[in-house]
Amino acid sequence: MLCISVIFIIGIAMITSLEYEEEKGMTGLVFDIHKTEKGFTFSFEDTKGSHMRCFSYDEPTNDGIYTIKGNFSSDGNMFFIDEMKLSGQA
Repeated sequence: MLCISVIFIIGIAMITSLEYEEEKGMTGLVFDIHKTEKGFTFSFEDTKGSHMRCFSYDEPTNDGIYTIKGNFSSDGNMFFIDEMKLSGQA
């Protein structure tokens, strides 16, 4: 019973942490930008060193540091940008 309680508490803490992270967004470096018919795809490396492929209707600046918000595709291969704010230049 104690193990189940500990797992439950850890699970709640992780969910709360993820929700907070989604609200404030992720900050990282944009690079490898490609224009598509409907927008732009690019690579994004966050401050933790994780890489992901992103799509945005707005063109980002290469080597720009951005804070982004959005959602992953159903298969998790693409992150679709809802909000993107330039924070600096690398």
